[in-house]
Amino acid sequence: MSKVISEFHIKNYTALILDEMPKKSYNTFLICGKKYKPVPVYDAHNCIAVESNESFIGETVEFIN
Repeated sequence: MSKVISEFHIKNYTALILDEMPKKSYNTFLICGKKYKPVPVYDAHNCIAVESNESFIGETVEFIN
C-alpha cells in the first residue's frame, strides 16, 4: 500500500503523487473503500491517476491485481 502525499486535478481526473509505487502488477486501485480503474500516466515519478474530482491527500492506496 502507498500513501497519497500530493495531488492535482485536470478536468475529470485526479493525479495522485504517492510516497512509493508497488513492485507487483495491478489493475485496480482501492482508495477509501472504493475501487478505481487506473488512468494512464506517463513520465511522472510515483504518480497514478483516477477519474474523480475528490481529494485523496493522506489516504492509503491499495493496489489490486
